[in-house]
Amino acid sequence: MQESTPLGRGPIELRAPRFLITALLITIAADWLFYDTPPGASVVLFIPLLIAALLANRLRQAFDSFSLAMLLLLSGAAVQSIVEISFSNVLVLGALLVALMGQTFHQQLPRLWTRWVEALLGLLKSAGRWFWLLGELNRTERGLFRAMIWWTRAILPALMLAALFTLLLGFGNVIFGRWVNTAWETVLKEIVFPPFTRVLFWACVSTLVLAFLHPSLAPVARRMWFGKPPIPISTEAASLNSLRSVLILAVLNILFLAVNTIDACYLWMNATLPKGVIYSEFVHNGVYNLITCVLISALVLTFLFDQSKEAISLRWTKTLAFAWIAQNLFLIASVALRLKLYVDVYQLSVLRVYVAVFLLLVSAGFILLGIKILRDKSFHWLVLSNALATFVLFYAVQFLNVDGWVADYNVDRWIKHADKPLDVGYLSSLGPPAWPALRKAAVDPRGLPASLEARGSLNTALEIEHSANEHRSWKSWQWRRDALFREAGGANR
Repeated sequence: MQESTPLGRGPIELRAPRFLITALLITIAADWLFYDTPPGASVVLFIPLLIAALLANRLRQAFDSFSLAMLLLLSGAAVQSIVEISFSNVLVLGALLVALMGQTFHQQLPRLWTRWVEALLGLLKSAGRWFWLLGELNRTERGLFRAMIWWTRAILPALMLAALFTLLLGFGNVIFGRWVNTAWETVLKEIVFPPFTRVLFWACVSTLVLAFLHPSLAPVARRMWFGKPPIPISTEAASLNSLRSVLILAVLNILFLAVNTIDACYLWMNATLPKGVIYSEFVHNGVYNLITCVLISALVLTFLFDQSKEAISLRWTKTLAFAWIAQNLFLIASVALRLKLYVDVYQLSVLRVYVAVFLLLVSAGFILLGIKILRDKSFHWLVLSNALATFVLFYAVQFLNVDGWVADYNVDRWIKHADKPLDVGYLSSLGPPAWPALRKAAVDPRGLPASLEARGSLNTALEIEHSANEHRSWKSWQWRRDALFREAGGANR
């Protein structure tokens, strides 16, 4: 059985037994490293194993400059998983593995981002690779069964003798007998009759690994993200689309101008709010709705300027587009100011930090959109540029101790201004990164109720961590967690 690439790179020979054995070995490694064990140093061992299996399957096509760059970035992200595992770290690792997978198996596609999309789609269709595997095993069943019979005849005598002598030695040596009994009980419990959760873990890992090592290739028929040839349109249709684009941009510019004028007066210039409008409602409510408006605006602009050149040929089209981009950037700045004012009254949270980071990313997206419109860049350039900006942001964020910064900010502000609230419960929910801040609050000399609450929360957290450390193995070790535990005084317990 052969699968061919859509653009004629040549057939790829598939060997189901090799992929099955590789998937089995990686699943065993994943079970040993991750099942019923919090991740940590184990990630550093598992990522190179995945990469080695991937490159071994397609070694000839895998080593180009982009793939080498992916490997270097993966190394940095894997090392960070020893320091601290976070959402951004997991997201970056997944994105880099998908990118490397796309570069390895979909080099026939003309653009980088189309390879990434196809690789991600292959993972989403991972369950279907079992049907391919069954077909391959059916095709090679004669040779496979002959090999199984040959190996069975070679190994069976040794296994039978080993079982006999193990039984005899177990009865003759009490300590050895206990070892054998323990090993046998473990085999029965964990392998022969494993718990359902473990079987489900094996199934998920082996399915993803099988799709990762050999995904379905891009079909002969083009997908919509491969690109399409330009379709000529009539003069009448071009005029209609051009007028429609100008009207859309004009109406939306007027609408955004009204909202931005209100923000300029009441948010930026601190004018007196109209009667019946509460300041906290004006500052806090509707933030996520405004962000949604900004995102939809970007999609509308992208769609309008992905039309044929005839449809955006009117002189006012680009002028109105740049005006709307400027208004969206002002609206983003107003949302950021709303967040700041809300934090000034209440406190900082990790979610609000990430919302601010997201606003920064959206602003970069609008700047890139403006460059696309100004220089008539392609839709593919826009997608790739935004993907690169998103990746750079998350790659940088994974190294930052955001939770710790939030905790330190809230405690420092509370120490300077006793009238400001300190949500100790929220600090405790941040986990190890907040322990040094909790300790700072606990030793505050003013003796406020929050200090006593912080002392109790910190002691409880350190006791739980101390107990958990006695049962954790090296596979769960994280440098930052261990350092914070010592900094908060947990090592003295």
